[in-house]
Amino acid sequence: MNTDETAPDDGESPLSEDESPLGDDESAPGEDESAPGDDESAPGDDESAPPEGDDLAWIETRLRTRLEAIRITTPAALLARARCAQGRRALASELDTRSDTVLHWAAVASLLRMPELAPTMASRLVAAGVDGPPCLAAQRPELLRARLHALQPRLDLPSLGELQALIDAAAPLPRALWY
Repeated sequence: MNTDETAPDDGESPLSEDESPLGDDESAPGEDESAPGDDESAPGDDESAPPEGDDLAWIETRLRTRLEAIRITTPAALLARARCAQGRRALASELDTRSDTVLHWAAVASLLRMPELAPTMASRLVAAGVDGPPCLAAQRPELLRARLHALQPRLDLPSLGELQALIDAAAPLPRALWY
């Protein structure tokens, strides 16, 4: 993840100590690193989009209300607008917030294409430097768990087996963010 655009600026910590790190379904099953050159290689296929019924409850209310006012109500819609740097800058300007905040949201939305991943855990992964499924698929569970622990040592962390299941589930999902 681009280090000069990583810290969220939404006024609230994206991580909660009270929420479970994994979604209800804790069982889980190629990385495409190329940048989009034309419309047919751009991301956003329906198969890699977050489920349409999901909302943006993980975003601070004040900013979520602004997103809803411009008809961005799902992670898929957010990801569609924020998949490239130009889109993130435009969205940040429209919302009167920082582009690194929008980058954080876009990375969370990218990870939420994985149905087994809860928004809280997706946000924790982004804070640990994982910006999408291809990046998650390249992780080693021991090192990822150590990074998660270093960020919030008092949290209940997923087991190595649970992290490995998430890593395995991320493998088939294509890249959705460009820098």
